[in-house]
Amino acid sequence: PAGINATLEGVFSKTYNNINFTNLNRQENETFEFDGVDKRPRYTTSSNDHTKSGYNSAARIDANYEEIVYLQNTNEGYSYNLSFQLQKLFDFGLDASIAYSYGESYDLNSGTSSVAYSNWRYVNQVNGLNNLELSKSNFSPGSRIVGFVSYKKEYMNKSMSTSISLYYNGQSGQPLSYIYNGDMNYDGTTNDLIYIPKQQSDINLVTIPASGNTPAITPEEQWAQLNAFIESDKYLSEHRGEYAERNGARLPFQ
Repeated sequence: PAGINATLEGVFSKTYNNINFTNLNRQENETFEFDGVDKRPRYTTSSNDHTKSGYNSAARIDANYEEIVYLQNTNEGYSYNLSFQLQKLFDFGLDASIAYSYGESYDLNSGTSSVAYSNWRYVNQVNGLNNLELSKSNFSPGSRIVGFVSYKKEYMNKSMSTSISLYYNGQSGQPLSYIYNGDMNYDGTTNDLIYIPKQQSDINLVTIPASGNTPAITPEEQWAQLNAFIESDKYLSEHRGEYAERNGARLPFQ
């Protein structure tokens, strides 16, 4: 109607043979858990004394080998995208268009590296790298808005013309995971999704000693800062008492 072209499009894609990786020489030790609300399994380690230096590397099942990464296919995963566009070309030289799309993509492993071991070890997770759960892909697009207007003016008996255009692109920020700065489950890498505490008793904060001109920071002071950060973040504040999801949050709209 009124010379407006409207387009509505939907795409759904189901995974049948996506890539996945399992390390046959690493094994989670489900008998070794935290004492608090976080009950994630940990990997068998090279030392039974976690107070010793170097206790952040997982022991291998067979010490004669390093990593034995098994490449296999999985049918877990899917993606979808919906888009809507309006376009109109006016008689006086104005062309206008506005479009909106929304999509999400889910997988076990986004396959971000050319090396099998790196693909195995750098997936953010809770239950161990050999027990990945379906979650949002690193490449999940989210929302996008694209619009433009263009005006063309002809002159000198239409032998010359000038065009002026304005273009807008706005889109969701990159998917974001909240992970610990350290190796929580001793699989040898930093990839462990955080537990988002409801209250101070959910975590065991200890006094940070004074250093130089910086005074000591008490557990109460640390909790006040952490709690303020959680409350200021939409994703974290809505998922207290849960594990953070892989790519569950996003960077700001841009």
